Amino acid sequence: MDLPLAPRMDGTFWSGLLLAGNNSKGHGPAAGIALAHGQRVHYHLNLEPNTKVMIYQAKLGWKDGPVLDYGDDTKHVQIPSDEDIQWNVVKEVCSGMGCMGLAARFLGLHSAAAMDWNPKIVEHLRDNHHEGALVGNVNLIEDRYRLHMMGGPTRCTLLCGFPCQPLSSQGDLRGDKVIEHSLFSTPSEWPGNSKWGQ
Repeated sequence: MDLPLAPRMDGTFWSGLLLAGNNSKGHGPAAGIALAHGQRVHYHLNLEPNTKVMIYQAKLGWKDGPVLDYGDDTKHVQIPSDEDIQWNVVKEVCSGMGCMGLAARFLGLHSAAAMDWNPKIVEHLRDNHHEGALVGNVNLIEDRYRLHMMGGPTRCTLLCGFPCQPLSSQGDLRGDKVIEHSLFSTPSEWPGNSKWGQ
């Protein structure tokens, strides 16, 4: 996600946060800014002008610079404005037994979504009335989209706890060599690299 755009990526797919521009002339591709890297991008996507938009799987072409277009799996979601951040709503990844989301509920917050890669954990979350419990892997673009849309594309607080199994004496003690570690390290990079802010 939010990789810097380069000519070698021609013909691939790109996902990231885009500031849609205002194509006032009404012809040709519109131009916007890929926010993670400040790159100017042209696009043939039907986007509301002057808004932040999360782009998933746009086809990337290169003609005097990057050009985004629709592919078979392209989706885009308008991000609510800076004034519309919902601090009382949380989404949780690497949720494990859902302790963070459940604790947030006791603090009066609304837990809109929780994602874990383990189906048994998600079943536990659902049994305990955890809203929006999803089986998924935040390393996969399609699962990030599902998490983004669950409970609506709100700008809210993202909770992410590190998985204890790789570090636990009752686990396999393989540390960052197991999938659970990357499920934590990936979202921990989002705020700095992509300025996504959910």
